[in-house]
Amino acid sequence: MSDIGRIVHVPLREVWRHEALDFTKWLQENLDVLSDTLNIELSSEQREQPVGDFFVDLIATNASGELVVIENQLERSNHDHLGKVITYVAMVGAKQAIWIVSEPRPEYVKAIQWLNEANNGSFYLVKVEAIRINDSAPAPVFTVITGPSEATREAGQIKRDQETSNSLYNEFWRRLLEYARTRTPLHRSLSTGKGNWIATSADLFGVYSLGYSLSRGKGAVYLYIDKPNLGKEYNEAVFHALQSKKEAIQKTFGEEMEWKENPNNRACGISKTLRDTVKLEDESTWGSFFEAMVDTMIRFECALRPYLEASVSSADAVLKRMTEESSDTDASEVPIAPDMFS
Repeated sequence: MSDIGRIVHVPLREVWRHEALDFTKWLQENLDVLSDTLNIELSSEQREQPVGDFFVDLIATNASGELVVIENQLERSNHDHLGKVITYVAMVGAKQAIWIVSEPRPEYVKAIQWLNEANNGSFYLVKVEAIRINDSAPAPVFTVITGPSEATREAGQIKRDQETSNSLYNEFWRRLLEYARTRTPLHRSLSTGKGNWIATSADLFGVYSLGYSLSRGKGAVYLYIDKPNLGKEYNEAVFHALQSKKEAIQKTFGEEMEWKENPNNRACGISKTLRDTVKLEDESTWGSFFEAMVDTMIRFECALRPYLEASVSSADAVLKRMTEESSDTDASEVPIAPDMFS
């Protein structure tokens, strides 16, 4: 089929020798080409409009009458032009910004995505190319690299919600620890956290952590059992040693506890979920909840503390026995595959 032409890429500077005098002027006169690509109705207003000590390449308006900043760059995206885009948007009060470049570098794609997540405006990063078919006149090709979308707005909102949540947790744990230090020395050196739990492993034989957790308004105290370098079998040995004293531990504690061997996880644990609830967003509910949490922790530690060292010793003995049995295995007793020496 000889009537099908071939696309030939043309260097941009061969089509528009000067960015401001040629490309920006052409774009102002042919703004509909960019409008079709972005699916935004754009009307040209001003070219090379002064903003402070700088000049905006183009200021247009969209269908809603809002200002749109257009910054052109017939080269690779860079810091200078990104700064200009942000500055121009802030200075003229634009709701949208379009940054046109010849080569969008990944770090600037990420920067524009971040600006859209912040939801302080709509930012587009557009790649411009020039092509011809065989010996035809050159034509522009605009490609949207990244722009605003419902997904980016939702991602931004999730991040903002998480930041708010982290801030609330930080303050919640700071004040709980402040209160706890008036009642028990257990968490006296613990720093506050931003997640939904805090814990200390100080003075707990290297395998235990005692902590507080909060999830959907329900608080809990817990003993976390994990010696990562020794693995699941060791953690279970510690857990089983404690579990053998379950009746005595719970009698001292005064309530039943939740015993979690967690067969699909390396760590094991023991916990107690409080009946009391709290609203993280409502600081007026925190005071009485702190009291309930710390009271439960004091009883929890008191019930478990007498058995912690002995349980570790028991697990150490189990580990030692397993190691000795493994080293005593005779190599001749290892099954040999029939084709091992074939």
